[in-house]
Amino acid sequence: MQNLKTELQAVSAALNSLAENVEVLVKALDNSEKKPATKQAIKKTKQAIKKPSTQAAQIKPKQTKSTPPKKASAPRKAVSRSKRKRTDTDRVVGIIKRAKRGIDIAELRRKTQFNHKKISNIVHRASQANKIKKIGRGVYSIVDD
Repeated sequence: MQNLKTELQAVSAALNSLAENVEVLVKALDNSEKKPATKQAIKKTKQAIKKPSTQAAQIKPKQTKSTPPKKASAPRKAVSRSKRKRTDTDRVVGIIKRAKRGIDIAELRRKTQFNHKKISNIVHRASQANKIKKIGRGVYSIVDD
């Protein structure tokens, strides 16, 4: 966020510098209409355009410090399914798996004590992951492998 802020400040300063340069050009054009442009006036205008404003020159993007490399951690041991904590999705899919003819949302709510929104989200994610399938309106069953 800080990096974005400094970059926006740099862009703002550059735009201000550009606006100043446009004003210089407009004045030079106005003067040229009144009298023929001299080489010296043209040279000053070119220098004003090339020279960035002091604000834009001072603001530079902040360089981040490189983080030291992480130490290699000990390899993790695989945790078996029986020792792993069961998620709410695992509970719902397990209930659906035990239902022979499928199960509806109302029955899932009674068995899990989850609210309707949570059940709907779990069922949606499980159906997207092809764990369960819809067999009727509001009735879900396990996917046959």
